[in-house]
Amino acid sequence: MVRQNQMKIALIGPVPPPAGGMARQTIQQQSLLEAAGVPVVLIPTNADYRPAFIGKLPVVRAVFRLVQYLIVLLIHLPKVDVVHLMSNSGWSWHLFSTPALIIARLFNVPVVVNYRGGEADAFFSRQWSWVKPFITLSRDLVVPSHYLVNVFKDYGLSAKVIPNTLDSAVFNADGRDDSSHLVFVARNLESIYGIDIAIRAFDRIHADFPELRLVIAGSGPQEAELKQLVDSLGINDRVQFVGRLDQAGMAEHYKKAGILLNPSKIDNSPNAVIEALACGTCVVSSDVGGIPFLIDHEKNGLLVSGHDARNYADAMSSVLSGSAKHAALTRAGLLKAKQFDKTRVIGQWITTYQKAAQGKTPKRGVIMTMKKLFDDIATFLIANLLFPLHERMKKHTTVQAFRTMMQNQWLGPGALKVYQNKELRAFIGSISRNVPYYSRLFREKGIDPASIQSKEDLVKLPFLTKSIIRAHCDELKTTAPHRLSQFNTGGSSGEPLIFFIGNHRVSHDVAAKWRATRWWDVNIGDREIVLWGSPIELGKQDKIKAIRDKLFRTELISAFELNSETKAHIVSEIIRQKPPMLFGYPSVYAMLAEYAEQRGINLANSGVKVIFVTSEKLYDHQRELIQRVFNAPVANGYGGRDAGFIAHECPQGNMHITADDIVVEIIGSDNQPVKNGEAGEIVVTHLRTDEFPFVRYRTGDIGVVSDELCPCGRGLPILKEVQGRTTDFITALDGTQMHGLALIYHVRDVPGVKNFKIVQRSLQQTDILLEVNDSFENESLKEIESNFKRRLGQEVTITIDIVERIASEKSGKFRYVVSKVGD
Repeated sequence: MVRQNQMKIALIGPVPPPAGGMARQTIQQQSLLEAAGVPVVLIPTNADYRPAFIGKLPVVRAVFRLVQYLIVLLIHLPKVDVVHLMSNSGWSWHLFSTPALIIARLFNVPVVVNYRGGEADAFFSRQWSWVKPFITLSRDLVVPSHYLVNVFKDYGLSAKVIPNTLDSAVFNADGRDDSSHLVFVARNLESIYGIDIAIRAFDRIHADFPELRLVIAGSGPQEAELKQLVDSLGINDRVQFVGRLDQAGMAEHYKKAGILLNPSKIDNSPNAVIEALACGTCVVSSDVGGIPFLIDHEKNGLLVSGHDARNYADAMSSVLSGSAKHAALTRAGLLKAKQFDKTRVIGQWITTYQKAAQGKTPKRGVIMTMKKLFDDIATFLIANLLFPLHERMKKHTTVQAFRTMMQNQWLGPGALKVYQNKELRAFIGSISRNVPYYSRLFREKGIDPASIQSKEDLVKLPFLTKSIIRAHCDELKTTAPHRLSQFNTGGSSGEPLIFFIGNHRVSHDVAAKWRATRWWDVNIGDREIVLWGSPIELGKQDKIKAIRDKLFRTELISAFELNSETKAHIVSEIIRQKPPMLFGYPSVYAMLAEYAEQRGINLANSGVKVIFVTSEKLYDHQRELIQRVFNAPVANGYGGRDAGFIAHECPQGNMHITADDIVVEIIGSDNQPVKNGEAGEIVVTHLRTDEFPFVRYRTGDIGVVSDELCPCGRGLPILKEVQGRTTDFITALDGTQMHGLALIYHVRDVPGVKNFKIVQRSLQQTDILLEVNDSFENESLKEIESNFKRRLGQEVTITIDIVERIASEKSGKFRYVVSKVGD
């Protein structure tokens, strides 16, 4: 353990004047540390302007102060062992805390963030994506109340409590004067502190207590407005504004006051409440934020819910009218205040500093540190500026959908069901009005759209199948103004499907994937390698996508042809780029892992945080192999181009359904929903497909919905035992292995092909079964054969048979690519 007199602490925070609560805590922390023999470098975030006239120039002074602050950080932080960073919400965080965290990281100095903002929850809900990349650079996160512990927990971070410090030499009950009949308010004169409520509450009771006076200490933007309120109420002679007070002045007023009134609307762990308790002053306060952790209602003070002045008036009257009650509350308050005595609290801080200094990692060098820092900044800029701008230019609402989803995931199952049912009703109403197919269906079947109120009511509607979509494709398009793009399935059902997707659905599918990405502590903008299928010939749009991928630091590598050369290239790229995330087929990553392991190639230190896999069944042996070789977790996803982003795995190992967008039913062999816990076909209703609806769409996959609640805390329901369709790898005559999709692309888009199956019987023989319609032309057979030979080898025999119906496997599942090579 590092000895305290060997540590040098940089204390960053505001200082008086003005003498606000955080500024007073900063100065008190400096004094206590120095008294304990800990060297301190104080770095004010509100240093005086030099020369003074700069303070009179609105824009210039802000720039000047920031530049001055940055220079001081660069000079002093390399010379200290630990940084104590007093942090608040809003612009204070962005202007002062963020630069300090960046510069400390540059010089490898551990930072203890002491977050004190009572508006944290509201601030994070708006700007968490701007806050998290930097707050996670800290070594430790300390807050003054359990209220903020819970706020940070909601955002996936752990914080510990070290309470505000109280200087009992100043704030104590010695020499109390209870004869002055004073109600004291001590907060900044801002709307969030409810000073107007205090004035109106006092106005309701002052006639009953003729000697009672109200003293308001503080300054702020509402001062003129509040004085006008006092004047309008005609109580100027009973209310006094005394401005900001120093510690001695505050203590003097606490000792004269019978009540400290604190009707704040947003709060954390206010110094005024702690100081009042220590001075034997009865506290009447709102119950917001962290205050209930300070005041136990009716035991050491009174708590008032809501913002009605009448309730505060009643609470004050009950204290002023009952001397025994007042005495009991103040006695308990004095005991509570002892928890905050500086001699108790400072020891906790020194221990925290020692642990932070002890955990200081060896210096990596400025170049390496700057490289990591710039990498983090690049991710931050892409996720918060470039990607949102990209989506906005495409007229997508992805960012808004993402923010809503990030909040929805923490809803309980009941609240989430209410939300889903509301969205379902809106969706059904929209398609019944605007989609010809469903307008006709509701009319012909005599179904009132308003009768579809919940998931349970969906049984009134028929299933949607691929054959229905083919037969009624145009009729399924909305008549409302829209922008639809044509898509087709990759053939995972053996039955290629052309359908359409609008911007609304695209935005939500991307947002759902983004949310799942954030579960694994990676983000859009982090380096990513994608092993995936792509069209053989690149068109103009593909080139544009390649430029976009490069801008977003994503590299797409074909997963079609996997020979020793391409495997070596992919592995070397992973080692070189050190991407935090990988994405692709589980079978491909299992093959790569096996390749690396057999050759003794170390991928455990390649920087990969998570491997996202989808499109195929993930087998246990694949997961174990990939995780062992990459030393990173595998996160499984389930969905499709047609059905949408249905579910994704969280770090606790459960597949969470995207319930804010998708209603999942499990249907038994009798075509009726089964109970949770029972297996059946997965049927989905995508609530964001009002432009081309997918309602009760049969996926053909088997799954189970669980009643379990996930330890991760998310209320999103859990999908278990997904049995998706499978595909095989194909081996060319020269030994090159390729994913089945490499051949599917040569069949799927051929006009007239309804269904297909590819069977590789040996290296020399591959059979193709086709179901076709009247638009199929025989000349396409030669093109298919030529493309297959180009992939597999010119000497390979390709046999193509047109059949009435392609049978499923004995298991009942359809395998669209089967290889018997190696059987």
